[in-house]
Amino acid sequence: MGGLGSRRRRVLGVFGVGAAISTLVVLLVGAALAAPIAVTFAAKVDFAVGTRPTSVAVADLNGDHHLDLVAANLISNNLSVRLGDGAGGFGLKTDFGAGSGSIAVAVAYVDGDTRPDLVAANGGAASVSVLLGDGTGGFGPKTDFPTQSGPESVATGDVNGDTFVDVVTPHIEANSVSVLLGDGTGGFGPRTEFTAGPGPASVVVRDLDGDTRLDLVVANFESASVSVLLGDGAGGFGTQTDFGAGFGPLSVAVADLNRDARLDLAVANFDSSSVSVLLGDGAGGFGVASHWATGSGGRSVAVGDLNGDAFLDLGVATSTAIGGDGDGNMWSLGVSLLMGDGSGEFGPKTDLITGSTPMAVVMGDVNGDTRLDLVVANSDSNSVSVLRNTTVTLAGAPTIGAATAGDGQATVSWTTPTFDGGSPVTGYVVTPYIGYFPLASQTFGSTATTQTITGLTNGTTYRFRVRATNTIGAGSFSRVTNPVTPVPSTVPGAPTIGVAVDGDGEAMVSWTAPASDGGSPVTGYVVTPYIGYYPLSPVTFASTATTQTITGLTNGTQYRFRVQAINAVGTSGYSKVTNPVTPTA
Repeated sequence: MGGLGSRRRRVLGVFGVGAAISTLVVLLVGAALAAPIAVTFAAKVDFAVGTRPTSVAVADLNGDHHLDLVAANLISNNLSVRLGDGAGGFGLKTDFGAGSGSIAVAVAYVDGDTRPDLVAANGGAASVSVLLGDGTGGFGPKTDFPTQSGPESVATGDVNGDTFVDVVTPHIEANSVSVLLGDGTGGFGPRTEFTAGPGPASVVVRDLDGDTRLDLVVANFESASVSVLLGDGAGGFGTQTDFGAGFGPLSVAVADLNRDARLDLAVANFDSSSVSVLLGDGAGGFGVASHWATGSGGRSVAVGDLNGDAFLDLGVATSTAIGGDGDGNMWSLGVSLLMGDGSGEFGPKTDLITGSTPMAVVMGDVNGDTRLDLVVANSDSNSVSVLRNTTVTLAGAPTIGAATAGDGQATVSWTTPTFDGGSPVTGYVVTPYIGYFPLASQTFGSTATTQTITGLTNGTTYRFRVRATNTIGAGSFSRVTNPVTPVPSTVPGAPTIGVAVDGDGEAMVSWTAPASDGGSPVTGYVVTPYIGYYPLSPVTFASTATTQTITGLTNGTQYRFRVQAINAVGTSGYSKVTNPVTPTA
């Protein structure tokens, strides 16, 4: 293994030795937050992989639109792939050979053929292995490319702007990161080294300063810091700038944690059992870290909205022992969850159980219900745990239909949202807008998807948006409707006459409803018989049916008929006359 066990990170992480925890105190802040939506998960389901998995990734590897998983196995020197069924389950594992000490894996498109490929960091071979995908979940033989000694993790991105995927790996003993530029065919050039802080353990590739050039952020395990190296867009990186974190940082994630459109950092700290949050200034700089308690020995951090409140949350793989099975085998807390409030602050941790010695955690929707699930690589139990998210969240957005104007009101229609948040939709909230200004919403405790919004001002133009409600509250807004302008109601337009058919002392008359109801629904019709040009007594029908029978006629007498529509305002003008009919016995 090339001295693999002598490295402090691997001794602590892989073999679960937790004695070397720093005694320095880290201030842990911020418990007084508004209560977030409670997040819940089903009990873990374990899937066997290779020996000592230390990294896991999820992606659609075979093009069936279901997430699959791939684990990097440190001792068996391979990558285990299990294809997902779209319901949270995974098929039998298939192993693909990688280099010695395969410690990390990333999914990328390194040869430009739209089929996902795998890149593995090999801690025992000072190399990365590239395995090209066949698009069905299979991968070809590895090709190895030299790095600096003992790469600890792997990240990918186009760091030189040539549209080809490049590879970056950190090296805990060399205090540097290797950059290997891709050629677009799955090959990579010679490594270039850039200095980081002491003991770099993981690296993320992102544009931290908004100049469209990718930068690096590195977690430095042998110091309480992260290093930022700004990219020049040509594959080079400037001198590191270090920012304080907790003790023994092993993993870093990048996301906009406080919703200011600037990228921030979340750092998992092994020695201080915390996650550090550093808010970004948008120029590649970061503020003073705040620290949030996790379970003991945080190794990996993932970011995502777990409870559907639009605020980013954190999941940290930890190793706190909480019990045993009576045979000396300890259970471990696999993941500490910290729910965000959207300002860059987080609530107290909640711990979930996974397999033994969880080394890495990622988030992904493995069962297609739009909620992020947890996938955890467990080193000592040679497994990956899948924890399915069962949180009841806010409903998705309805699909908007049309708005139709009335007299001081408008009728709005929509389609039920495709995702109810895990709890049935109980009603809807409709918000009128004048321009971009929202007015008071109207709430309907009904699942009907057509509602009438009253209290509008005639002559004013409105648009409308709709939200669905469930037990949690009102969900996402729909798009806006077409604009409508309510106007005072008038009598309906005249019906379009059809035909009259004679009978015995009666005649059946048909027509078509008026093109305009005058802004008030038609409630009935009036049919007037005529002998020649002389009108007889009209017959009123309190029905919207457009065929009616007129009785009490005299057989042998010729009749014609005209029809009027009725609404709340009054009676319309006359239709044209029907054809003449003569009732007979």
